[in-house]
Amino acid sequence: MKKIPRPATRPRQTPMGQWLYEQRLCAGMRQSDLAYRLDIHPGRISEWEQGQKAIPESYLREIQSLLGPCPYN
Repeated sequence: MKKIPRPATRPRQTPMGQWLYEQRLCAGMRQSDLAYRLDIHPGRISEWEQGQKAIPESYLREIQSLLGPCPYN
């Protein structure tokens, strides 16, 4: 049986980063899984989730196609 991830318990710096973190977990993906699909380094996902860097529009469209629409866009 597939393990269902728990909701996010640690605070994120931005609503967009929080959304990305929660959607990724609900999709059952690790940062490395999403990074592989986007053809980027996994550290970039971490930077976006923590609000250290903004998600470029081109990647945001691709992320939304994988994880669903973002209410903060």
